[in-house]
Amino acid sequence: MLMTMKQWIVRILLLAAGRVFFIYTEDTVFKIPTAGDYNKEWELLGEVGAKVTDIIFDGDAYEGRDRIDRIQARLKELEAAYN
Repeated sequence: MLMTMKQWIVRILLLAAGRVFFIYTEDTVFKIPTAGDYNKEWELLGEVGAKVTDIIFDGDAYEGRDRIDRIQARLKELEAAYN
């Protein structure tokens, strides 16, 4: 994720103020059946990616182990919904 100078400054100020901010990465691999053809495959990738992003961002309402547990549970639900 590329950040603007303004975003970097805001993060530095939050860090200096002792506030928590999240850095987003994801390495989950889902077992989801293929979509069938090339174009549908890209649509599926975009759909799943958007849902993963929403799950991760929704996790910002929580902290620590509770955040991790909630995100992991929702990612498992997402995978199950495609199988």
